Order: sequence, then C-alpha cells, then structure tokens
Amino acid sequence: MDRTELIERLREFRIAYGQVNGMRGLAEHPALTRVPVQVNGVEGKPEHMCVAAPARFNGQPRRLGACPAYDEHSAAIREEFSEENCKDTLDEQVRILAQQSA
Repeated sequence: MDRTELIERLREFRIAYGQVNGMRGLAEHPALTRVPVQVNGVEGKPEHMCVAAPARFNGQPRRLGACPAYDEHSAAIREEFSEENCKDTLDEQVRILAQQSA
C-alpha cells in the first residue's frame, strides 16, 4: 500500500493521522509562515526569510529582531562569564545560602 492509498483509507474511515515530511515537504507545507529577518554585519544589510514562530499576534506572525553579526557580542559574553565575574557571583551565592541556613 503506498502513501496516497493509505491516506485515502484513513480519510475514508475518519481516522486521525499526520504525515511525516522530509525537508522538501516541510519547506512546502502550506502552514509554514516565513518572516523577514535583518542580518547585521552583512554588506547592504539584506533581509533573509526565516521560519516564523507558531504564535500569532492579531492574526499576524511576530516580526523578528535583527540577527547579530558574527562575533558582534563575543567580547561582552566572554566578560560576563569570565572566571573573575563568575567567582564573584559564586561567592555571593554561597554567602546568601550560608545566611539562609543559619
């Protein structure tokens, strides 16, 4: 029994079903909504189409913010999670826990 015949029989007997798609089936699915996304750090800052989140607001897909350029926030992230900053945070958490258990 091929896929088409199986779907016809499931419909005939009113049995709920779902189809598993490959990448092509996903890309061509009628329920798939795309929204433009700005890509920073690219000459001319072109917009690229991205799959929209499933949630809608007033019937419209949510507009996504710009994607950061490659390495745009790396220094800030490294600083935030540096050993020095994490040690201070850990020391503070240990102090709070010690106070709570006292």
